[in-house]
Amino acid sequence: MQKFKLLNLALACALLLNLPVARAQTQATGAAPAQTATTAAAARPLPAAALEASNLITAARLSEHLHIVASDAMEGRDTPSKGLDETAKYIATHLARFGVKPAGDDGTFFQRISLVRRKVDAT
Repeated sequence: MQKFKLLNLALACALLLNLPVARAQTQATGAAPAQTATTAAAARPLPAAALEASNLITAARLSEHLHIVASDAMEGRDTPSKGLDETAKYIATHLARFGVKPAGDDGTFFQRISLVRRKVDAT
């Protein structure tokens, strides 16, 4: 269940980080964006605050976040694990700081998904 929480948050982060880049590339090349939901959203004018925030995205800052999420302190993020929960909280905290509106269960960034774990009986 927690693995999918992290995956959903990671995808949300990737989309957030990619939208300003896609718009900047379209403006630079003059090419018309493909008609998909992501590029349609990128084609809309971004608020000044979003443009300003996108300028704060740097390789160094992304590297810092990646090193935190991939650190030994996150315990490998097995499903389930304390490390996975901590990583999900870390990402959710930053999404909230970025002003992203939660779309998960009960107004949170998290969504409960039932998982099935199977083991082979060695006997």
